[in-house]
Amino acid sequence: MKVFELLVYAIVAIALIFIVLTLFNIPNENNLIQELKESIIVAQTKDFMGKTVKLETELIEKDFYLSKNAFEDALISVALECNNPNLCCIRKAEQIENQICTKNISWDYDFMKLENETTLKISVRCLNDLKLPICRIYFGSYPAQAEIVEINKSTNEQNGKIISTIIVKNNGETQLNAGRLQLTLQKNVVGEWEDIIDAIQYEIQEVQYLLPQQEHTFTQEINITTSGKYRLLYKFSGINAGFDEKYLEIEHSQNLCTIIEETNYEIQTIEDGKLYREIKKCENCNYAYECATKWQTKYPNVDYQILTKDKTYCEKTNEFSTCESEAS
Repeated sequence: MKVFELLVYAIVAIALIFIVLTLFNIPNENNLIQELKESIIVAQTKDFMGKTVKLETELIEKDFYLSKNAFEDALISVALECNNPNLCCIRKAEQIENQICTKNISWDYDFMKLENETTLKISVRCLNDLKLPICRIYFGSYPAQAEIVEINKSTNEQNGKIISTIIVKNNGETQLNAGRLQLTLQKNVVGEWEDIIDAIQYEIQEVQYLLPQQEHTFTQEINITTSGKYRLLYKFSGINAGFDEKYLEIEHSQNLCTIIEETNYEIQTIEDGKLYREIKKCENCNYAYECATKWQTKYPNVDYQILTKDKTYCEKTNEFSTCESEAS
């Protein structure tokens, strides 16, 4: 009999523990509001601005009601958004008169109400585009999130321009729309990074949309003409998708390219006769275009063509003249 009683007590104890744990996992309004307030503070910091701050997945009881007034004040603007069509009715302002919500969540930008007990993904994201920080609380799915995965560079050997390759991604659970990639070119001046105001305005590149977890690659050519330390600062953003910023630092060395006063001649047989070339030489050039540019500067009327970083050439009409004499 004692064994049976112990078994009954054990079952009752387990049941009580289960009930307590279940109730503990259903947050009351005050607890969730406090957790959201703390997340909003984090989302406004420099490291998290424009990025999704995720809360623990919550089991929320029926009739749970949340208002944006619990978070909004004179220093911040807040909106709520339910973004999972399987859980959310259309927002209240878009419903027809007397329309009844038949899904788990009724909502508008100023409130959220649980029609049924629901396990929810909750997140927060803030932007600082206007005078006040604008924060949005998401329920249902983690929102689209603009992310820069990596930035790589190479150099165009023909013209010396930097070729930047930027891989971006939608690191969220909803579609990212109207993705935009913007470059700001900065230079290190006495230890401080300054925007190059008079630099070429690089065109904003766009991608129409990215599905959840989809990646896209942008390519951009950058022209840097003076030596120094530079930073390619990229910002990738989307509509209701936050933003991400990453940079790549590069060092552009001083151009020590000089011409060598030495000329070789080359004759090629072509269909209409012969082609005569003068091969001009250079030293200490980093790229092929630099050698051609050096000779072009010395003889502006001659059309010098890119060959290698040590050589350039011009064409002439006969074996005995020079490019310079024909151009004058």
